Amino acid sequence: MNHLQNFGERPQWLTFDCYGTLIQWDEGLVAAVQRILSTKAGGHAVSTAELISVFDRHEHRLEEERPHRSFREVAGMALALAMEELGLPYSAADIEVLTRSISAMPPFPEVVPALRQLKNMGFKLCIVSNTDDDIIAATWRSWAVRSTA
Repeated sequence: MNHLQNFGERPQWLTFDCYGTLIQWDEGLVAAVQRILSTKAGGHAVSTAELISVFDRHEHRLEEERPHRSFREVAGMALALAMEELGLPYSAADIEVLTRSISAMPPFPEVVPALRQLKNMGFKLCIVSNTDDDIIAATWRSWAVRSTA
């Protein structure tokens, strides 16, 4: 008896969320925020967790607003608002630290071998993300598995 018979035909495409699912988002975000805080006068008075919490709150609110904004705009605005709320100076260089860090975030250890195996099994892979094209492209280029699209 085939236990997969209720699933229909074998799919051609497999889709995956990128950041947090394939990429070590939390660890990468912590490292980026620590780098930003290390450059700020008074940054030692604000914890990494506190800045991330306030950033997340602003980011989620901004993502819901219309018109749509790019990830870089949302992240930059959220970071500026969070730093202002916490009494920290903000500069445009801070968002560059964050977005460059996102592009460099490594995948979880099992991801590249698993994606390579799925690709070798004939599946087409699609990685989805709400980041900007250049950010996801830089992330994807750093992997040993390449898109089949």
